[in-house]
Amino acid sequence: MKISDLTASISSKNFWIDALVGGGGLYSNFNWLLPVRNTVYYSFTLDTDKLFTSAETVAPYSQVNIVQQNSIKNALAYITSLIGINFKEIQDPKQADLYFANADIKDKNIAASTDVDWFYNYDLLSLEISKLSIKQYIYFDNNEYKSSNESAALGNYGYELILHELGHALGLKHPFESPGTILSPTLDNTNNTLMSYTQASESHTEYSPYDIAALIYLYGTDGIGGDFGYYSKSKIIYGTSSSEVIYCGTGYDSIDGGRGIDTVKFSLPYKFGGIENYIIRKLSSDSWTVSTFANASNNNSIAVPDSIETLTNVERLQFANTSVALDLNGNAGIAAKILGAVFGNRSLQNKEYVGIGLHFLDLGWSYDNLAVLALNAVGAVTNDQVVSLLWTNVIGSPPLDEDKQPFIKLLEDGMTQGALVRLAADSTLNSIQINLIGLMQTGIEFTPV
Repeated sequence: MKISDLTASISSKNFWIDALVGGGGLYSNFNWLLPVRNTVYYSFTLDTDKLFTSAETVAPYSQVNIVQQNSIKNALAYITSLIGINFKEIQDPKQADLYFANADIKDKNIAASTDVDWFYNYDLLSLEISKLSIKQYIYFDNNEYKSSNESAALGNYGYELILHELGHALGLKHPFESPGTILSPTLDNTNNTLMSYTQASESHTEYSPYDIAALIYLYGTDGIGGDFGYYSKSKIIYGTSSSEVIYCGTGYDSIDGGRGIDTVKFSLPYKFGGIENYIIRKLSSDSWTVSTFANASNNNSIAVPDSIETLTNVERLQFANTSVALDLNGNAGIAAKILGAVFGNRSLQNKEYVGIGLHFLDLGWSYDNLAVLALNAVGAVTNDQVVSLLWTNVIGSPPLDEDKQPFIKLLEDGMTQGALVRLAADSTLNSIQINLIGLMQTGIEFTPV
């Protein structure tokens, strides 16, 4: 690590993470500790030397009470379960990395504050840091906010404030704070991140989704110096409950899209970013790997670093020259089955058709509504035309009159044309015609609308 790394912006290219970590050294984080260790020491003992030099606090100072101590310990245990850092209490505050105290914070609008000092040794020529220690001081106001702070317990505002300040100590900024990405005001609330000043609901007992994504991006789930984290080759990227585009790097990343319809974007330069330079493999019903070749160019003249992205709960992939839908058990499967039944199995090679179907389904259109749109597109209007079309595409040959009659009667008796398309599209014969099992292993290419 060089001195410049201490003030460098952190960027995942994903706004819900970068709004909390991309502060250009605004907040330190325990990944900086050198020598690397996965134990962070904390103390509740008053450090009078530090108290009298703090620029943000004034007397009276007091030790955090037993209620506060228990809440802090609960919060630290929760953080351990989340990102794998071990926290150990010690008595000597001067040996601690993390320190807690009550004090009168000068700004009357601030209920708590995190102060930081760091010290490092470095090589004058290379500017490489050989040793670095971090001291994080968390102060809880004992004047204006005395009551809520000194009664902090699971489920109240005082406990949420502990999580907020520990977020700063771990490297998170406010989502409205620059430098770095600024979160949209519509998203800047505590239901998304406890680092927000906008309270959206009852007090929280755990971090909100953006906080979790940011902390795990910084530290992984195996703590400081583990296999995952911002300063490791591998990173863990969490999506949110919304549909979003997730940008990945070129390492050995693990990406969990969460809920919604999520697209992972592969961002190698166009010359190397085409699908032909990647290998897509299915691991399970909702898990895939996407790997790059060691040499992406056809003549192997330019080496591209190996990259393996492990994907969970991801529905779409975006490459430089095409996109791939993986959710063949969801909207992509519906689009493929309708195309096969209405347009014939060769239509699945038409990426524009696949993209149109996905577009409407992703907007919330029903199976039957999209089926009717497809019938209109091919000009199948009468019951006879609809049945003949579906039979030909699903069975593979034109129907006889006696073949058509039972299905025409279903329509005459009240079944909608969209429902009949769904019946045909979901049939085993149609799945065989479009090779649905094969598509489930590879995904299906499409052009986004």
